[in-house]
Amino acid sequence: AQIPGYRVAGKTGTAQKAGRGGYGQERIASFIGFAPVDNPKVAAIIILDEPQGPVKYGGVIAAPFFSSIVGDTLKYLAVAPSKTTEGRGQSNPENSVVVPNLLHLPKAEAIQVLKQTDLTYRELGVGEYVIAQNPKAGVTVKPKTTILLYYDEESRYGKEHSTVLVPNLAGLTPLEADKTLKELGLKLAVNGSGLAYQQIPLPGTRLSAGATITVYFVASNPKR
Repeated sequence: AQIPGYRVAGKTGTAQKAGRGGYGQERIASFIGFAPVDNPKVAAIIILDEPQGPVKYGGVIAAPFFSSIVGDTLKYLAVAPSKTTEGRGQSNPENSVVVPNLLHLPKAEAIQVLKQTDLTYRELGVGEYVIAQNPKAGVTVKPKTTILLYYDEESRYGKEHSTVLVPNLAGLTPLEADKTLKELGLKLAVNGSGLAYQQIPLPGTRLSAGATITVYFVASNPKR
């Protein structure tokens, strides 16, 4: 989870839910953290109970909510951005690697790209295409950092000259999400009803105009 201008500390979590006879396919995805690291002002935990999308890892579906909520809260509280000091908070260009964009690439192609860098990788999920990655593209990391690749059966988006940045749709209704995406030249695939809690691809992903964003909605006050 990253918040521009602030140093963040956090931990992801993904757990199976126990039921009769053992563990089933249901999951609980979470992210807990605080910011800024050097002078904490806000702490939060995001818990998604039984997420219904194809990706159920806390680092992919819970962390973006943490970034959005805590980021807005820090701005509301007028918390000053994190200070960087020598040896901390600054990257050394000679000893760092920029994470490449692997979204929607076939598995073999994504791995080949990583082999040309000084990064390692870990594969999660089943499928032939990369539907999510962590850390995200463009982030500067240390050599030998492990990039998590999440796979699913997804066709690669067509490459066009016109690209747009995927917005954060968390908390929107299907109508609001559809309107937001249409204004950007993107399409919406609705799953469920209520308020948006998960989307694929993630916010901040750059896609070709006309691409489809799958958004998962859940009732704002689910009855259990």
